[in-house]
Amino acid sequence: MRVWMVEIALVLLLLSAACQPVPPPVALTATPTVIQTSIPPLQPTPTSQPAGSSPDALKACDLSLQASALRSSTVPDWSTLGIDTCYTLTFDLTSGGPDYSGSARISFTNPGSTALDDLVLRTYPNAPLLYGGQLDVTTAQVNGIDLPVNVFLADRTAVRLPLDQPLEPGETLALDLKFSGKLPIDFGSDQVYGTFNFAGNGPVMLMANAYPLLALLEDGEWGADPVLPEGDAVFSRIALYRVEVRVPAAWQVVSSGREVSRTGSGDRAVIQIAGGPLREFMLAASPAFELERTLWEDITINHWGQPESESSRAEVMQAAVEALSLFSQTFGPLPYNELDIIAAPLNNASGVEYPGLILVGESLYNSRSLPHILPMVTAHEIAHQWWYAVVGNDVLQHPWLDESLATYSAQLYLLNHDPVFYRGALREFRKQVTDLEAEIGVQPLDQSVADLSNLERAYAIVAYLKGNLFFEALREEIGATEFNAALQAYYRENSYQIASPADLLESFEFACTCDLNELFSEWGVQP
Repeated sequence: MRVWMVEIALVLLLLSAACQPVPPPVALTATPTVIQTSIPPLQPTPTSQPAGSSPDALKACDLSLQASALRSSTVPDWSTLGIDTCYTLTFDLTSGGPDYSGSARISFTNPGSTALDDLVLRTYPNAPLLYGGQLDVTTAQVNGIDLPVNVFLADRTAVRLPLDQPLEPGETLALDLKFSGKLPIDFGSDQVYGTFNFAGNGPVMLMANAYPLLALLEDGEWGADPVLPEGDAVFSRIALYRVEVRVPAAWQVVSSGREVSRTGSGDRAVIQIAGGPLREFMLAASPAFELERTLWEDITINHWGQPESESSRAEVMQAAVEALSLFSQTFGPLPYNELDIIAAPLNNASGVEYPGLILVGESLYNSRSLPHILPMVTAHEIAHQWWYAVVGNDVLQHPWLDESLATYSAQLYLLNHDPVFYRGALREFRKQVTDLEAEIGVQPLDQSVADLSNLERAYAIVAYLKGNLFFEALREEIGATEFNAALQAYYRENSYQIASPADLLESFEFACTCDLNELFSEWGVQP
């Protein structure tokens, strides 16, 4: 799951009453103290993932354009990333309302060893759970030939497109789509996060997964399951993106990737965006956004929010600079040259992350009852740039993997910047886990979203809090130097890939030259 859950906010509320006030902000140039080992430049070394990218997919998305979204020191060897898909998307938001339309050309190379008779697309916004909106594929063509559009799954979040001719291994097709969508207004339901939403105040459009996304292909089979009531809906591999967005002239557009041009005349503007390597593309737009900008090294940090967020923006920007500095020193360099932060109207969530972009609940900006939560949520979501955006994992079967690492990273941020609160949070995390397991029994850490969703309160406490305690125990077992070296190796060797618990174990055992199977098993992780 990519959401810092409300349950965690309640834990922090308990802690806030017992902890010291937040110290005065320090300058944005402050550098946190951290014990560090040498980190080589980010050059991924794929292990269990496909080693070869599709030349057709790389050509379709213009690599010089894609590189413009990355730091010059982190531009990868594209041929090693296993990229088989290029999305060329257009979005028309010129109505200024909750309805939108778009088109897509998806250049896709069959990466497997068997022919494909169909393609499967995910239309996540149709799910009543988490999204609550609408996304329809209106036409689909390959080589000018219309394909049947067969919607399936009970929540209408998957579309099957039978192909006129099988797509053989290594062959490439260009799928042309037209689609239309509708955002719920002011959430429309208490079952959604608000990441696909039209907020009337502003207005603000948040458009998570607002386009048809290829389903995950594994061993020649397309994977597609209904959206669950919590956790993460999207499990996808890295792809490249070229995006055009049309908006009313007065509107600002915020997205994954980097804006490369803005043109237009009269009452309309056209924005061109280069994504770089992304697991998904996030888009937001509003005429009410105000921009504040700062720079950390060669990463531009943009904060977007309505006027109501102004009083707390400096705190968020400070936390962002500190988190980027700390995590870069500790884990390795972030590849993106831009990070966007949006003070967003959210529901049932305090923050959400996407590649190159995070949402922080605007209700937290002026919360006097939760003085610690704003920097902590900011640090947690920024940590997901390492643990989700760059290093992926199966967020449906192993949700703890990225959530535990992001929670541990946010705790590391607290240890460096607010050690009193860090110690209190750690005590409260242990108490929450102990209390839960006294009610329902000891819970293995490595459980699927479906399994955890069947247990009241278990998802947040197990995937976030118990997972954090696991990494604390692991650091205590092997020592801080070896622990940091293991995380650096895990990040470097699995960048842009999909990592597994076995990959994590391998990185830690190599760093400590020890056998950690027993410790992993004690915490319910069976690589």
